[in-house]
Amino acid sequence: MKKNLSTTLGVALAIVVAVAAIFVPQHRARARRDACLNNLRQLEGAAMSYCLENKLPFDKTLTPEAFSAYLLPGRDGAPAICPSGTAPYSSFNVLHGPRCPNSTEHNRIFVTKGCRGEKAAVWAAALSRGAARGLSWTDSIDPKEITIGFYCGKCTGTCPLGTNGYPPFVLASGPHCPLSAEHNAAQGHPWRNGEFFDKHGNANTNLSLSAVDTNSWSVWIERRTQSNH
Repeated sequence: MKKNLSTTLGVALAIVVAVAAIFVPQHRARARRDACLNNLRQLEGAAMSYCLENKLPFDKTLTPEAFSAYLLPGRDGAPAICPSGTAPYSSFNVLHGPRCPNSTEHNRIFVTKGCRGEKAAVWAAALSRGAARGLSWTDSIDPKEITIGFYCGKCTGTCPLGTNGYPPFVLASGPHCPLSAEHNAAQGHPWRNGEFFDKHGNANTNLSLSAVDTNSWSVWIERRTQSNH
């Protein structure tokens, strides 16, 4: 009986150790990734605030030290290093955003989320402009004709991979990134809020465009176009 109990306990312990060996490194890697993505967001936001306050173009290259005073209170200067390596974050411009020097995966996720956020802002701005001009859902609009920042604040209106902005699109469809299919991929499940989107994630054109609450649209569009990783 004691032998069988010892054997059972030994097997259970071996299983626990094996599971821990698989999941603990994954958890640590994810924690390091999330910390890096948070650093990149802080760097991007601080650089954007610095450029706006000093009337600098978004394509101006900046060192993290230049705008360290614009980072969140309590930080001692810029978050200099990704937890996954030893190389510090380098100079960048707001148009393309910062990059992690230690992980291509961190950069892929950051750029993908950045593009989806920009597309959400462009779509919300286009809806606002379309409603103001009496356009219909089937009308097309060129994002280059919109001052994105006027409608959506701190946005560049471009994918972080490029500089030319998004091509014209039909208001009901929303903008698409011409540089990456991944950036155009929506959430893995359909967006279920029937007030704004149908079960396929398409805009609910039964709503009158002229009556669109653009603040609400901005929120729902962002949720629709973002993706969890």
